[in-house]
Amino acid sequence: MTEYATFIEQLVCAIKSQEPLPAFPESLELDRAYSLLPDVVTGVTGADVAGVKAGLTNPDLRALFGLESSLLGQLYGSGRMQQGQAVPYHEKLAIECEIGIVVDAAGQPRSFGPALEFVCVDFARPEDMTPANLVLCNLGAWGFIQGPQKPWSDHILDSPVVLSRDGETVLETSIGDSLGGPVAALQWMREEAGRRGIPASDGALLMTGTCGGAVPAERGHYKADYAELGSVEFTIA
Repeated sequence: MTEYATFIEQLVCAIKSQEPLPAFPESLELDRAYSLLPDVVTGVTGADVAGVKAGLTNPDLRALFGLESSLLGQLYGSGRMQQGQAVPYHEKLAIECEIGIVVDAAGQPRSFGPALEFVCVDFARPEDMTPANLVLCNLGAWGFIQGPQKPWSDHILDSPVVLSRDGETVLETSIGDSLGGPVAALQWMREEAGRRGIPASDGALLMTGTCGGAVPAERGHYKADYAELGSVEFTIA
């Protein structure tokens, strides 16, 4: 039992029940948070880990937190959803348009395509919003939808992304907006995951961070159109 064992049990319970997160221990350091992250992920989803996710990929947000690089978390296998699925409403839930990259056991890319992530960060206290605490709560991982995939290429062209709700555009961005695009994002994520000891098994999905800002998950029918890469549709019910 570590000094954080009781807190991690409380954190896991809050994540699974979609309740506000408990007050975090003071002065938790980033390296320590990464070392404790596997306990949180296992507590939430067991051994069913679907992949790796990038967070705080916006340079302005990183500057706000005094970070030189983005953060990593893991995708709960229990959070995998299907296109067209009704996603339950939660007042703290946000939608992120991303690119998902499927890798093999050696971390080499097989394919890529649209991917939508649903994140929920519900700190009980404003002062708990720190990089270390974000890592320990797994960057608010909640659920995700993997869209259509295309064979990987080291020369991926930029592509527009338009997210609409009930036919009204709520976000316009491009796949190059996060971490310099899929090719640069893959390189950084593999290097950072290796440094942080975060594994990616054969067939793992790497989600490269939000393109454009996160969008509040208001009720309605959504379509994320990635032009020639395809689209993803879902409903917040």
